[in-house]
Parts: sequence; structure tokens; C-alpha cells
Amino acid sequence: MIKNAFLSFFLLFLATFAFSQSPLKYELSLTKRPSAIQEEISYMLQRGEDGGILIIKEKIFSAKGSAADSLFLTSVLEKPSDEKRILLREFVESKTTYVSDSLVITDLKVLEEIDLMVSKWNNLVEQSHLKNPNRFVLDGTTFSLSLLNENQELSSFSIHSPDDQTHPEITRLLRSLELLSKEF
Repeated sequence: MIKNAFLSFFLLFLATFAFSQSPLKYELSLTKRPSAIQEEISYMLQRGEDGGILIIKEKIFSAKGSAADSLFLTSVLEKPSDEKRILLREFVESKTTYVSDSLVITDLKVLEEIDLMVSKWNNLVEQSHLKNPNRFVLDGTTFSLSLLNENQELSSFSIHSPDDQTHPEITRLLRSLELLSKEF
């Protein structure tokens, strides 16, 4: 009798949480990499029916290295190969930490503007291929954007130093995400 009551309570508890979450409309990811400094900030907006969750991760490199680290890097960089590139990537990842935070977004005005940009995703992808012939960028920031829609289709593109003149919709989306992140 007690087992049946416990099992019924557990199933009711599980069903409450399983069916109370709103379905995901889309997941928008943005990674910002300034080229002059080894910094990286990632934004992920998970948009549901009644709001969204913004997750921000900032990459922080460990500043301290040891003599063993120097020897390892010297040996890996001496004769580059695919195996050594994998070792180097694993080494960098082991020395890297992330600071992250999340925020529940209820400001529908900003979310609706981002929804509008997401609905024009194909235009954003096309815009990412445009180049301004009158603009020369020596150093800048690379943005990688990806969208996972409700049909689980993933689409992504990267763009280097977008500007208002050539990439107006992309810069508008970037500003909207930046506006959300300022709430932290």
C-alpha cells in the first residue's frame, strides 16, 4: 500500500515537471572573439513560449604556467602534425576555465525584436557573405552565430567585424543580444 502511494506520488511529481515547461521555440547562440586579445564570450538564448533564458559564458585563461608546460608546448610546436594539434587543443582546454551566469528574460519587447531577426534568419545568412568594398579591417571581432529551431535544424555562420552599412540586420541582432546581457 505504501509502495503504491509512493509510486503514485512520484509519477504525479514527475508528470508535473515534465508537462509544465513550455516548448523551446529556438536556441540562438552567439560567440564573440576579439582578435587582438585571447578572449571569448558566448551568449545562448533559449526562447520558449512565455519568455527566455539567456546564458552568458566568458572564457578565462589561466595566467600561470609551469616549466613543464613550457617543455610540453615546445615539444608539441616543434613539428606540427594532426596528433600534436589535438594535444595542443586539449592542453589549452585543460588550462581554460569559464565563468557563466544565466538570466530569465521576461522583457517581451526585446524578445520580440530578436524573434523578428530570427524569423529573417536566411536574410542574415545572406548578409554575412556581403563585403563592403570601401572598408578595410586590419583587426576586429569575429562573431559566430547559430540557430537551432523548433524542428531541430541547425544553421550557422560567422562574420568578421560587421558594420551598419553592409550588415544592418546582423548588427541590430547583436545590439539586441547586448541589451539583454546588460541586465546582468
